[in-house]
Amino acid sequence: MSTVHPPTTSCGPEDDKTRKERDLWNEASTNFLLTFLGHSAIHIARKAFAAAHGELEENWGFSGGFLGILDTLLMFAYGVGMILNGYVAERFDPVRHLVFAMFGAAFCIMLFALSAAMGISGGAYFWYVLLIILFGLFQSASLPCTVKIVSGWFQPSSHGTVFGIWATNAVVGNLIGLGLASLLAKEEGSRALMPMLLVPALFIILVALCQLLLLQEGPFQLPSSPNGGVPFSQVLALPNVKTYTAAFSMVRTVDVSLFFWIVLYLNKHVGLSQASASLVAMTYDFGLVIGAFTSGK
Repeated sequence: MSTVHPPTTSCGPEDDKTRKERDLWNEASTNFLLTFLGHSAIHIARKAFAAAHGELEENWGFSGGFLGILDTLLMFAYGVGMILNGYVAERFDPVRHLVFAMFGAAFCIMLFALSAAMGISGGAYFWYVLLIILFGLFQSASLPCTVKIVSGWFQPSSHGTVFGIWATNAVVGNLIGLGLASLLAKEEGSRALMPMLLVPALFIILVALCQLLLLQEGPFQLPSSPNGGVPFSQVLALPNVKTYTAAFSMVRTVDVSLFFWIVLYLNKHVGLSQASASLVAMTYDFGLVIGAFTSGK
């Protein structure tokens, strides 16, 4: 798309180049921010759900065993969804796919929060299992889609720094989710649970609407194609992929265990209040922010 500009007395080509660079930077910054907020919103909702384990156990009648099953199913669906959504994002429009998944994730967590008000008891296990699996599948689209979008706005030589900063979105979302849980945990009983889950869901919807209106693929993005992408077997055959996958799996096992259970452990076994347990758990995420930023550098 070209624009005709009136002649000026200054150096036209240089001014045009500067303007194009400025416009490109503004668009790149907008897309960076929208994807950052989107993936942060997903983590806010997921962390709020993890922080709500105590409330679910006390007020909804969920046992610790059933909560463990929900956490396992959530992460299993998330893992399977990462593979499926990565395939889709590589071959079709990642922006539309991302926005659809964001609305789906918000809808699932809203239904979960409103289940008691809808007359669905804590013993309706199939209902909650279904919601948590769908929640995991929908939110798993965020990472592959946003990584593809962000990579299209920055030169490959800058990806280390860009993604080192961008990757802090997960822990920023965790911090906000824990802060929200700490704030709302001051309410008594089940009154804290509904807003603890509804507020993140509404934030996801707000960000998704902004993404629908403003998000777009960048100039460095390879065109999507139904026949494009690298076959899964070839990806596994790349040097060190299996080794890095195994190492990252070990790290993620510890990370996810802390993610879902640290607040409940501090509350039930250490004796901290729900609000204090959420605040203590935030220190772990502060460390992750520093680590992600310095790794990118």
